[in-house]
Amino acid sequence: MLVDQSRAHAVQSAAHTGKLTETAVAEAIASVDVAEVGISTGLPGLFFLDYALPPVDWATLLTILPYAIVLAGVGLIESLMALRLIGQSLINVHSGGRGRTSGITAAVCFLLFVLFLAP
Repeated sequence: MLVDQSRAHAVQSAAHTGKLTETAVAEAIASVDVAEVGISTGLPGLFFLDYALPPVDWATLLTILPYAIVLAGVGLIESLMALRLIGQSLINVHSGGRGRTSGITAAVCFLLFVLFLAP
C-alpha cells in the first residue's frame, strides 16, 4: 500500500474542514512508501527507434521517382508564382502604389483571377 489509509483520511478530512496543519501534511508525506512509488512501466522510449528504414534498392527508387518529380514540379510552380507576386509588387511601386492597400489589392485580384478566371 502506497499511503497509510488512516493518515490519508485524516489529511482529507482536515483539508475539507479547513484545519490542515503542517504536522498533518508532514505525517501524510512520511507515510508514503518511497519504494512503491514510481513509473511502473519505465520511461517512454524514442518512437523512431521502433521503425526500420526501407531497403534502398532500384525498386524502391523507381517507386519514389514519380512522386519526387511531381513534388519538384509543384515546388517550381510555387516559386514562379512567388516571383510573379514580387514582380507585381514592383510594378505596383513603379505605378505609384506605395501603401499597403496597393499590395493587398494586387494580391486579392491575383487570388480572384486564379480561383475564378483561370482555365
